[in-house]
Amino acid sequence: MTIETTQTNKENTFSIYNVSGQETLNGKIKDFELEPDDVKSLTELLAFISMFLFINISKVLNYNSEINYEVKKKVVEFILNDTKPETFNVYNDLPISLNTGYPTLFRLFSKIPQEGGKNLYILEADQPVDVVKLEYQKNFPDKKIEISIISFVQVVSVK
Repeated sequence: MTIETTQTNKENTFSIYNVSGQETLNGKIKDFELEPDDVKSLTELLAFISMFLFINISKVLNYNSEINYEVKKKVVEFILNDTKPETFNVYNDLPISLNTGYPTLFRLFSKIPQEGGKNLYILEADQPVDVVKLEYQKNFPDKKIEISIISFVQVVSVK
């Protein structure tokens, strides 16, 4: 390999020639070549990255939380539609992490639960439906007990 240096108008330029003197690199990058082991490693890396991205993106796109706005909105709409002209009260017997947002949704729909309302709704989540119904039939023997399930929420209606 030979290096030839020339000086023109106070600028230094150089050219690199291979042994035969036919190719000039002039600052260009040589073609990228991989060894067979490198190709195998690169293929495995690309396969891993593809699987990693596919799994994570599919989990993000298919994520369905029990604690979401749509479920709570459906519960509030159910209660409001069930008691259109009458007053109602709501007791929330949900775990702490599941019981937020209901008062705000009632205010957004311009209907606020009233203590001593004609209809009573109790929001449950943890017990089997039969146990819940039996428990409330014992507590309210002269009332009609209905249980509606919306996602994870059991809406106990006492009328």
